Amino acid sequence: MHHSGDNGHKLVCSLPQLLVFKKGSPSDPSNYRPISLTCVACKLLEAGIKVNLLNHLAKNNVISRHQDGFLSRKSTTTQLLKCCTDWQIVLNERHQMDIIQGVPIKNNPLEKNAVFQPW
Repeated sequence: MHHSGDNGHKLVCSLPQLLVFKKGSPSDPSNYRPISLTCVACKLLEAGIKVNLLNHLAKNNVISRHQDGFLSRKSTTTQLLKCCTDWQIVLNERHQMDIIQGVPIKNNPLEKNAVFQPW
């Protein structure tokens, strides 16, 4: 929860976190991954909201049938399988196919805006 006071400073209320060492030098703070210690009640509430939200989105046809990530029984693997199947059909029928692949630009100051460049 964020709150801006009159002086412009932000107050941040957060859950306690546990820092888990990943790899590298233990003296480097970037080698630790934070894990939130969320209470059981919060986890149950979050799970209930997720189920209701996804049911609402599915019932009202808000989620595209092409959406694979972040859905139950679907993932980036199912998306890749769909792509490979589509590509194989096009190749078997000897049709033209254009595939565009992008990679994130390194050291991009706008990286949070997901700017991509072709290989």
